[in-house]
Amino acid sequence: MKTELKEISQIIELVYNEEKTYPGDLTHYFNILWKSKGVTNPYHNLRHILHVFWHTYRALMEHRDHLSPVDIRITLIAALFHDIDHIGKCGPRFTDLLNIEKAIGNLDEHLLPEDRYLFIDIGLCIKCTEFPHKDIPLPFHAKLLRDVDTASTLHTTWIQQTIFGLAEEMDMTPDAMLKMQAPFLSSLKFETEWAEKEYRPQIENRLIEVEKMLKCLDLC
Repeated sequence: MKTELKEISQIIELVYNEEKTYPGDLTHYFNILWKSKGVTNPYHNLRHILHVFWHTYRALMEHRDHLSPVDIRITLIAALFHDIDHIGKCGPRFTDLLNIEKAIGNLDEHLLPEDRYLFIDIGLCIKCTEFPHKDIPLPFHAKLLRDVDTASTLHTTWIQQTIFGLAEEMDMTPDAMLKMQAPFLSSLKFETEWAEKEYRPQIENRLIEVEKMLKCLDLC
């Protein structure tokens, strides 16, 4: 039976761990993220990272009966660091491995002493978000993080974030980015049944929306 949960409302409540769902709090890591480079990137910015953080927490809470409090802490730290100091460029000429290495370097530099024993586990969760995804064995909580990051293009701010922001990072026009949405969305795969159930209907709705936008803009 699923545990009854308070509605998740504010990111800062999750940072302070007001519901006591994991050991300690994340105020130190939130401060590091806030002062990091890349927070104003067109796509891989503070909004994206906090979006992934919030929805990862939500996913973890839906499965908290099967996860330890430490698993939750590991995954949330990884969510806050997964795109920290992102170079703000992506595509064929910019491998995502560089961003993963920068994120893990930041983690190594700023990890609290009491979290040092979790370094490898947090690092694995960060590495699992490298795109294109690598086929590596992952614990369930890392799969949830990867799925949430994959689905971030379904956010309600997708026109600003993806069509304009990601297009800028990929050195593309917004029109070109919009045209590639249908094949991209149709190719999305998820690691967990939860994500498939959660996001597949959103993908179908987004595909309809994209088709209508293309027609409206005479881009069909």
